[in-house]
Amino acid sequence: NRRLFATGRRPAQTRGLTMDFTFTPEQDDLRAAVRRLLARGDGPLWTKMTGELGLTALAVPAGHGGFGASWVEVAIALEEVGAALAPVPLLATVTAAACVDPATPAGAALLPALAAGDTVATLALDGNCVAGPDGLTGVVTHVLDGDAADVAIVAATRALYAVPLTAARRTVHPTLDQTRAQATLEFTDAKGAIVRHVTSKDRNGPAGSPGLHRYIWDMRYTDAHGVDGGTFL
Repeated sequence: NRRLFATGRRPAQTRGLTMDFTFTPEQDDLRAAVRRLLARGDGPLWTKMTGELGLTALAVPAGHGGFGASWVEVAIALEEVGAALAPVPLLATVTAAACVDPATPAGAALLPALAAGDTVATLALDGNCVAGPDGLTGVVTHVLDGDAADVAIVAATRALYAVPLTAARRTVHPTLDQTRAQATLEFTDAKGAIVRHVTSKDRNGPAGSPGLHRYIWDMRYTDAHGVDGGTFL
């Protein structure tokens, strides 16, 4: 399947204000493959998506079990999954994986499981969690797929932590959009491991970059047709 995730780029002329946003043949092949898989009615969908096409591996670096594809390929897969109204935690897992720094020991250990789809992850960025000597404490609301995720990437005290959700109290929220479950996560001295350090110069962390925070928010709550998912909360 690696041929499907080639990331060749076509030339763009920025000075002449002309850019070519045409999808590459490989990207068209990816879209067609995802669409065919979603149209089939055989077997568990999550197992097919992760085992046959490796969609959870798209944005994970190649050295850590992934394909190292671009966000264009990720967006293509997410668009097709959204169009099919597939109730799978793909959006939560791939955006969580994108926030994991493979340079951290815990991040390097976690990424292969996320790439394989063996571990479902989610982002828990908009809370009041703090990291203390005994673990993380705080509350994060409206966590996408927080009802079923195995691990959350939690923002606390200028770092992102991978926290197993066996350590969290979960309160599931009913939503009109039944393909996107949400939950409130409550942590009390929950054990977690740092998967990204956040500094004032780090553009890849939510505390250091409102832009990334907004980008992740937009990806979580805007569907493939441009409808603000906040209307479904």
